[in-house]
Amino acid sequence: MSPADPRRARRILALQTQLHRSGEWKLGALQSELAENGRTRDAVMATLADDALGPVLVEVAARRLKRLAQARDTLAAAEAAQSARVQDEARRMKQAERRLDAVQRQAAREAEKADLDALLDRIASARDASLPPA
Repeated sequence: MSPADPRRARRILALQTQLHRSGEWKLGALQSELAENGRTRDAVMATLADDALGPVLVEVAARRLKRLAQARDTLAAAEAAQSARVQDEARRMKQAERRLDAVQRQAAREAEKADLDALLDRIASARDASLPPA
């Protein structure tokens, strides 16, 4: 199998596409977790604003808010890193697409050249057959 094999280029493109799609799913999951973290924080804050329960739960709510903030920081860092990976995979996928296009064009040129060579050989052998023997 040559480096310019279209089958190999298609497999590489399929792999890069899968990696990119997987990265996007992971990024989406992290974004969902961040959104859930925000909703939980809002619910805790709403509980603190309640006149009846707020003063009683201040200590518990403060600890919970601190844990939520730590989790949010961790999730935000993971989201940034995953976003960078997704961009990198998108770049690699585009490179694989361009490589496949180039390989397919080269294969088409080679096939065209082979067809032309075969045609020239047939013309030459037909011409030789029509000439009288020497």
